[in-house]
Amino acid sequence: MDAKELDAHRAELLESMRAAFPQGCYDDLITAFEALGETKAIRSGIRVEAIALAARTRWAQGDKQAARQLLKQVWNAPLKNHRLCRHVAIACLEIGEYRHAAALAERAASLAEQAKEVTAEL
Repeated sequence: MDAKELDAHRAELLESMRAAFPQGCYDDLITAFEALGETKAIRSGIRVEAIALAARTRWAQGDKQAARQLLKQVWNAPLKNHRLCRHVAIACLEIGEYRHAAALAERAASLAEQAKEVTAEL
């Protein structure tokens, strides 16, 4: 599988995770997350959202330590997209990491404003 096909496969796995979470299909979500493989090798747009969803799922399953361990991978990462910051902020909020949630929400607001300014200039 070449890099483009692998990225498309990972995007499909993320989509299945998105569909599984609101339905409470937590085992399916974790299976899809594990199928992603080593998260460090995944582009941030997929990796960050997948980790946030997996952390929220682990929290819902009662595994608070696993949820925190997952989020630690991304809550201090230099995220450059407001959407990704929001995903991690929501997960942090759900698990009670309020300081991280607030910092990420501020970062998301700042990045969203920057994106609007760039769009307005075009």
